[in-house]
Amino acid sequence: MPFTEKDITPEYICWLNDSKTMKFSSQKFKKHTVLSCKKYLKTFQTTENLFLKIVNRENNATVGTMTAYVSVPHKTVDIGILIGKRNIWGKGFGGDAWGALFKWLINSAGARKLTAGTVINNTAMVRIFKNSGMIQEGLQRQQILLNGKPRDMVFYGKICNFMHGDSHENHARQSKFVKQKKQKPIGAQDKMT
Repeated sequence: MPFTEKDITPEYICWLNDSKTMKFSSQKFKKHTVLSCKKYLKTFQTTENLFLKIVNRENNATVGTMTAYVSVPHKTVDIGILIGKRNIWGKGFGGDAWGALFKWLINSAGARKLTAGTVINNTAMVRIFKNSGMIQEGLQRQQILLNGKPRDMVFYGKICNFMHGDSHENHARQSKFVKQKKQKPIGAQDKMT
């Protein structure tokens, strides 16, 4: 489901300002407010990029967010995820949401390649990458400082198999980014809500 201004709640802002939740994110170096969150949300309005919320179907609570930064000319998408509710960490919500968006981007939106990256110590995120069929494509040695210690960044990717040529069907899939940009991602919405 799309993340909207109504989703900028005190709880959401607390996630962004929580050092444990943001341990592996550069967002931990910023102070987040309602205004800063509204500015960030606004950056998605005139682009093909997606900002989605992850909703627990059992109680309809928002438990996290996902981003998809789309390069239409290259048919690539860089994905990010945040599970803000720490009491559900390790229960599969991140993997389920990731898998749903992953499938939608490949099967419905026409992505040619999906990418993502994280600090090498973020083992839960690396596991999600691997479980979704991504392979490690890059490593930036000692790229960031985590608790004052240099840590590597790892980058994963998956080339989507259906793009074997320039058929009309593939062109139609590619153009769905433009045609459906303001629509809810059907596959992702069904899985995440």
